[in-house]
Amino acid sequence: MSSKKRMMLSIIAGLAAIAIAWMWATGTLSYPWIMLDRQVQLVSRCMYADPSFSADAFGFSIAAPNDYCVLPHRQFPTDASIQIVPKGYYFVFNEYALGTVVNATRASILFDHTTTERNAGSLLGALHAGGFLEGATIDRRTNKNGIQFVIVSGAKGIADDGHRFLWAFADHPVRPFTITILSAHPENPMVFNAVIDELGTI
Repeated sequence: MSSKKRMMLSIIAGLAAIAIAWMWATGTLSYPWIMLDRQVQLVSRCMYADPSFSADAFGFSIAAPNDYCVLPHRQFPTDASIQIVPKGYYFVFNEYALGTVVNATRASILFDHTTTERNAGSLLGALHAGGFLEGATIDRRTNKNGIQFVIVSGAKGIADDGHRFLWAFADHPVRPFTITILSAHPENPMVFNAVIDELGTI
């Protein structure tokens, strides 16, 4: 082996050692394996999986249109959030902050334990108290599976930029869980409405 190649290998090995030492010192040594696991999940769920998901821990079953996938958070159910995105390839880096998943999301789903402060009625009340219902319309709908929703169309956002949102809230009819569905695409509510229509209980 030439001295040039040996020097290049030494530099690469040195940089790798520094990176490993830095990750060990900062407690991030497991990050490459976490990211690899998440990348595998992104590929398997958003390119090959059936567009449905059973959120057994919360008693709900989610179904999206055929061209979309149901993408649970990497730590689901500890992080009780789900994104509905078009089927395709998504890259793991920065996925929830200006990354490919956050930009592609057509509906976000969040589960809560039902309490007096966190239920379909109180969540609607929180939007009202925050001034987010100005100019919005409120509807109540029961889907084909008997789940009763409170639906808000055209809710204001935190930024006063004129952008509007869709919200839906429902309490599980038997179990102590509440589901929230949010979409930042009121101009195209197809996915939002499909998730509401197909939501079932377990």
